[in-house]
Amino acid sequence: MTDPDTPLPRVPGPSGPLTRDRLYHLLATGHIALPALVQALVVAEQHNFHRAAEILGISQSMISSRLMMLEEALDRACAVRSG
Repeated sequence: MTDPDTPLPRVPGPSGPLTRDRLYHLLATGHIALPALVQALVVAEQHNFHRAAEILGISQSMISSRLMMLEEALDRACAVRSG
């Protein structure tokens, strides 16, 4: 199991469309950690880092740092940040 605070490895090869099958592959090969993906999904559903952090019971800064690691591993933005 991947420690959620460990930086995720970059995904090898070209960055294609982020399809469900690609996400399954990235999870299965350990390129992304399930907690980071779940947190990204909650942020996307809530459209708000603060509400996502409250729902998940973790700090907003933890959500932000894990999402940044996920974005780095995927080589693409997962959220639009304002301010």
